[in-house]
Amino acid sequence: MDISKLKLLQALQECNKHIKRMLYAYHKMAKFMPLDATTYDNLTEEQVENIDQFIFRFAKLQDAMGERLFRSVLIYSQEEQINC
Repeated sequence: MDISKLKLLQALQECNKHIKRMLYAYHKMAKFMPLDATTYDNLTEEQVENIDQFIFRFAKLQDAMGERLFRSVLIYSQEEQINC
């Protein structure tokens, strides 16, 4: 397997890991969403942790897609890259 395909597969695995953990947190959050002022004021520590996990994994997914996945797709498909 060539290096570009390996890097693409690793980037996809990383993204899938973040998505899996986001979905876990999402299902936990579905029990108390949507939030209103009263619900927000009465969140338990576990509920706050679920929200934190969802936000953290969303940010990590965006980073992984922007820094690794997109670049890997371009390299694997042999497209020109734009260096910013």
